[in-house]
Amino acid sequence: MTDTTRPEGILIEYSSGETAHFRMLWEDAPDTCRILAEKLPDTGEAVHAIYSGTVVGVLFDPTVEAPLQNATTCHVAGDLIWMHYPPFSRFGHPDPVSEIYWAYDRHARSVMPGQFVQIAASVFATFQGDPDEWSRFAARSAQVRWDGKVDVRMSTYGA
Repeated sequence: MTDTTRPEGILIEYSSGETAHFRMLWEDAPDTCRILAEKLPDTGEAVHAIYSGTVVGVLFDPTVEAPLQNATTCHVAGDLIWMHYPPFSRFGHPDPVSEIYWAYDRHARSVMPGQFVQIAASVFATFQGDPDEWSRFAARSAQVRWDGKVDVRMSTYGA
């Protein structure tokens, strides 16, 4: 993937129609952006975080291992985040897990399942759109807590 062919960002769309455009942070997380962009488009079931606060995420192909880049424990609304857990790294969870998730409000943090400690995760994109788009997307994300699993589609845009 070259500078002229790499996508500008990632579009996440709920099956109910709410969308959010996230600008990829190529300068801050180049390898993470490249690896994930090559694996999109993808669909999945969005679920609300149990331990990490105001976060919704989608499990991703667990064989994908993007490096930890632009990592932080301090997530803000609009961050698009990547995390990979190797096999046996989480108590009671022997399988690997990869996930893309987003913070939709200010009370978000990455917490290691089975250990209940904050962990750093890669912020590889940030919301890029108008306030109305974000308001609708964040409200739908908050509703996932009550609805359970919700279908989403993730794709790249701009190149």
